[in-house]
Amino acid sequence: MTAPSLGSLARLRPGYFAGAYTFWGVENREAPLRYVPGSALLGDGHANVELKTSDAAANPYLALAVLLAAGAAGVADGLAPPPALQSDPGAWSGEERAARGVHPLPSTPAEQEAALTGNPRIAGVLGDALLGAFLAVRRSDAAAAQGRPMDEVLAALRFRY
Repeated sequence: MTAPSLGSLARLRPGYFAGAYTFWGVENREAPLRYVPGSALLGDGHANVELKTSDAAANPYLALAVLLAAGAAGVADGLAPPPALQSDPGAWSGEERAARGVHPLPSTPAEQEAALTGNPRIAGVLGDALLGAFLAVRRSDAAAAQGRPMDEVLAALRFRY
């Protein structure tokens, strides 16, 4: 929901400071969810949280709806976040990431769709009609890009979103 376009997927890769793995960090530029504490200059009350996997292709209402639903589900299930990571999991081996519970975020439209439709809480927040419309647009974009070079796809998306 937060990174729905093919351009979004091109951005979500290791080394691009947009987040490619499932983790959070404090001032970690590779973290998809990053906490930045307040500073001596601005004061402790000026901390912020960045969701770096979201971009301008996302519908802000849908993105916020699924983020709130995910947060509410975590609270309802009594989940606690894992420890913050201060290094780049992209530099780790697959075994190191697996041992620390860090997994790649979906990197293809099919993987994104499977993650979205595979989560009944998130799909339920959207409802069948809205989820169906969202998926129809995403599938249309993927079909239009089929067989085209990524630079051409990105150029076409630049003015569409």
